[in-house]
Amino acid sequence: MPSFWSDQYDMHILAFGMTYLADRSELVAGELSGECVLEYFRDDKLVGVCGIGMRPTIQSYRTKFSLA
Repeated sequence: MPSFWSDQYDMHILAFGMTYLADRSELVAGELSGECVLEYFRDDKLVGVCGIGMRPTIQSYRTKFSLA
């Protein structure tokens, strides 16, 4: 499963899956102006997730992708 992380000053960015395949995204936690989690979908199937902050929430997706 593709993944990446980056620390940008005080922001931690973490992503799993193939976000580039998505035809839509959905904000599922937080706010775009701060810490948040976005899910990425293709044909209504979850293909990726990206988060700013909220590290435990994002890491919980690793299991979801390994089971898919």
